[in-house]
Amino acid sequence: MLPPSILDRSLQELEHADWGEPTYGSHLVTTVHRLRRVPLRQFSVEDLRIMIGQNVGLQYLIPLALEELRRDPLVQGDFYPGDLLKSVLSADPEFWRNHPDWRQEVGEIAQRAMA
Repeated sequence: MLPPSILDRSLQELEHADWGEPTYGSHLVTTVHRLRRVPLRQFSVEDLRIMIGQNVGLQYLIPLALEELRRDPLVQGDFYPGDLLKSVLSADPEFWRNHPDWRQEVGEIAQRAMA
């Protein structure tokens, strides 16, 4: 679990990077830019799915996603049961190489989901 000092901050604050306003008007781009300004404790499952699917803020969002997945491996965002797990499993391979403990836990959660 992330400490309150992290949960009360946004990705923009935590990463010390203001992306500014989106320069492309797609729903996905505007959503990602908006979510970078939202405190982490306010993220929904769908918000996690979107951001992790875009490989944004993984070091902060994967722990939040793991909390959700521990409770329910097939927790659902806006699309289908297990859509958060699919996004987590598809996250940047480099991230998983750098976080083997989380990688192992996600593998165990995925096995539970398939059982």
